[in-house]
This record gives sequence, C-alpha cells and structure tokens, in this order.
Amino acid sequence: MSLITIPFDYDSRRYSPSLVPIYLNDTDDNGEIIFHGWIDAVVPVQDKLRALSRRVLGDVWRVSELTDLTIHHLWHRHRENIGCYPSSTCTEPPNERLTASKIQADESISR
Repeated sequence: MSLITIPFDYDSRRYSPSLVPIYLNDTDDNGEIIFHGWIDAVVPVQDKLRALSRRVLGDVWRVSELTDLTIHHLWHRHRENIGCYPSSTCTEPPNERLTASKIQADESISR
C-alpha cells in the first residue's frame, strides 16, 4: 500500500504553507491497486475538492478523507472505465455530496 500525495511533487518547502496536500491510498480495502487514472483525475480538480471540503465539512484539512472516499467509490463502481472526463466525475454533484454526507453521518454516529 502506497500513499500518494497531490500535488505529486509536493514539498512543504517549495509550496505555500496555505496549500493543503491531498493524501490518497493507492490500494482499496480488498488489497487491489486502484487504477491510476482515478488518482490522476484528482489533479485538475484538487482546488475544487479543497473548496468542497472547506464548505461542506468545515475543514479544508479533511480534503484527503473526502477525496480518498470518492476515488475508492469510483474505483469500485467503474474499475478501469474512467470515461472521457474522469476529473469531472470526481466532482460531479452526486459523488461529492454523497461522500461528504457519508463523512458527516459517520461523524454523527461516532459522537
């Protein structure tokens, strides 16, 4: 299991301290390596995902949790079939809202 950082070349000394990196597991719960196309799809929409995390979860630092759940969901649903616009699939309303809602529901249960 590898941890992938977005931006791929993230180095806290080179980037602004205000940039929140996104950390993703490249392996699913069954031990399968997630198709890298889904991970690559995060790069163009990483700022949208940070904004969503800030807006819906109230904490931009939870962007990794939001993104990881989204990527794993898309991987299990579509496998290697990423389509023509995989980045937009990562941020289309049903995926982002369902994932954010799941995180909020899990939070409520654990309290």
